Amino acid sequence: MTTTWAWVQLFVRQFELCEARPEEAAVVLTEPTTNDALVQTAVLALQQLGCHVNQLVLPHEARAEDPLSGNLVALAALGAADLVIDCTRWGLDHSKSLNDLRDHGTRILQLAGAHPADFEHIVAHPGLARRVQHATELLRGVELTISTEAGTRIRIGLRGAEITGASGSAAGPGTIERWPAGSVSLVPRDDAVSGTIVLMPGDVVGSAASHVRSPVTLVVEHDHICDIQGDSGDADLVRSHLEAFESTEAYGMSSIGWGMALSGHDATTVPFDPTLTGPAARLAAGVVTLTTGTNTVAGREAPGGIEFHLRRCTVAVDGIEIIRDGQLEGGLAPDVYELAARS
Repeated sequence: MTTTWAWVQLFVRQFELCEARPEEAAVVLTEPTTNDALVQTAVLALQQLGCHVNQLVLPHEARAEDPLSGNLVALAALGAADLVIDCTRWGLDHSKSLNDLRDHGTRILQLAGAHPADFEHIVAHPGLARRVQHATELLRGVELTISTEAGTRIRIGLRGAEITGASGSAAGPGTIERWPAGSVSLVPRDDAVSGTIVLMPGDVVGSAASHVRSPVTLVVEHDHICDIQGDSGDADLVRSHLEAFESTEAYGMSSIGWGMALSGHDATTVPFDPTLTGPAARLAAGVVTLTTGTNTVAGREAPGGIEFHLRRCTVAVDGIEIIRDGQLEGGLAPDVYELAARS
C-alpha cells in the first residue's frame, strides 16, 4: 500500500516540530516487518523538508532487549545522523547505546503507530509543546487534587514527585520523544496519595481495554487501594485483575497524569468512546489516567498493576483549577490557532 498526500503533510508538520531542516542527515530506522506505507511516508516527508535521507533496516535477529547490541555499523550510522525516525517495534529507548547517541546530539523521534493511518486523528502543532511545558511547571506545587461529580476525591502530595511531559517534539540536541504524544504525568513519593476514586459508566479500565458500565468505588489509603466497592462485573474485573498478581504492591499508586493532545473529537464528552480503550487514551485532552504497580520514586516494585482512564474530572494544583469537568483551563487550553488546526 502506498502513502497519501495527507499523511505525508501530517508527518511534515510533525518533523518540522523536531526541527528537521534542509541539508540535515536523517535516518529512518526500520525492521523487515515495518509497514511499507509508514516507511514511505516518513521518507517522503523528510525529503520534502530537504533532508538527506537514508533508511537503515535492522536484521530480524536484532534482540528486543537491545536492538543495537553488537551492531557497530548501525550505531555509527545513527550517531552520524542529526535526526532519527525510529519505526522499530521495540524502540531505541530499550538500547544501552541510547546515551551514546544522545551524546552525539542525535535527535530521536519514535513512531508509536504501525501505519500512517494510526496518526490521522493527531493534530501536529507547536502549541502542544508549550502547553505540556506549562503543565509540568504547574506540577511543581504542593498538592494536586482530582474530583468528579460522581464522588472521586483524591489528594496527591507533589513534593518529591517525579514529573514528566511528552510533547512529541524532539527539538533539542540529544532529545528523544515518542509520537503520537501529548501528556503529563507524575510518579508520587511514598505515602502521598489518599482518597476515593469512583469509576463511572464511560470511564475505562485500560488494562482490560474495557469500558465501565456500572459504578465502582476504590478507596485509597497510604498510596494503596484498600477497598473495592461494587457488586457488578466491573468491580469483579478490577478485583480479579489485581488479585492475579498476588502482591500488595500491585494495589499501590504508580502514576497520575492526564492527556493534552487534541484529536478530531472531544473524548471527554463522547459516551463509551472507543479511542479510550487503546494507547491513545493517555493522550486525550482532559482525560485523567491513574495507574497502580511499580513506583520507583516510592521504592516499590510490583509484578503488575492496573490502569484507569477517567473522564469529566476536575483537577487543581494548590486550589487552582487547571482542568474543569474534563476541559483544559488557562494556559493548558489550546489557543484558537491550535484549535483551527484540528479542523
